[in-house]
Amino acid sequence: MPHRPALPLAALLAGVALLASACSLTDLPGPERQDRAAAAHAHRAPHRPGPTVATAAPVQVVMNDRFRYRPSSIVVRAGHRVTFAVTNAGKLPHEFILGDRATQLDHERQMQAMPADGDHMMHAHTHGSAGHASGGLTVPPGQTRRLTWTFHDPGVVLYGCHVLGHWAAGMKGTIVVLAPDQHLPLPVVAAAGR
Repeated sequence: MPHRPALPLAALLAGVALLASACSLTDLPGPERQDRAAAAHAHRAPHRPGPTVATAAPVQVVMNDRFRYRPSSIVVRAGHRVTFAVTNAGKLPHEFILGDRATQLDHERQMQAMPADGDHMMHAHTHGSAGHASGGLTVPPGQTRRLTWTFHDPGVVLYGCHVLGHWAAGMKGTIVVLAPDQHLPLPVVAAAGR
């Protein structure tokens, strides 16, 4: 008698589950079925929060070992002084470096040139390249540090981590500095009201 390969148990169970879910939807009338399917899809859709709008309260920034900042974008008004409360929720040290693109790239080069002895905590974060303003701090795992910064001119300021490999892995964020009389874009207004 020839041997037939058995259907793997996991494939059989997946087929049964698919059939059961399909049967549960067929008893609904047409529009109601579509509404339930749309609600299920909306529930699974990833939530992408809008930018955080800086106010008088400290802006809470959380860093993690997936090389991300939360929030990844912030809106401030030119001329305002903003305090950032930066928390390292990971197990690795991370940085919060403020500056324009040239400053970020210069700091990235400096960090790559440092000896790989793991003691990157001793470098300073007080000046940028070619006179560009920058500031920053290194936050050990499980700690929170504060940095206060005045945003003088409208434009874009970046924040990032330059511990070896972190910037390249995408550990960066954007601060949009609006002119004092500039209106907030509509998606930002909606995000601020949450």
